[in-house]
Amino acid sequence: MYEIVDVIKAKVIEMELEHKKLTSQLSTVECAVNDLYHILELDNLNAVEISLVAKKLRENLRLRRKLKEAIMPYSAFKGKPSLEKDLVNWLHLSTQERSDNRVDKYKKESEEARKRIFG
Repeated sequence: MYEIVDVIKAKVIEMELEHKKLTSQLSTVECAVNDLYHILELDNLNAVEISLVAKKLRENLRLRRKLKEAIMPYSAFKGKPSLEKDLVNWLHLSTQERSDNRVDKYKKESEEARKRIFG
């Protein structure tokens, strides 16, 4: 019995460390994204420079999304009263299915935003 408890405790500690590592990486990427936004907003860039900044911004935004996807399993159940139900539902979806669902949702939101902004 105590062996199982020790294994669970070790796994929880491992998960907490991984969550902290991923959260730290996410923070670094978000700072880079913010810096790129400032460059676009405040610098006088020519077309080539704008293209390079936009490409770097896209790379960082995609990395940020991947990090958020990796963090989600660690923080999805914090403070939720229906932990068991949420865990069962979450385990039924593969990581790829969860990612695909979100990507589809974000693509739809992006298309709607593009229509609002550009007509």
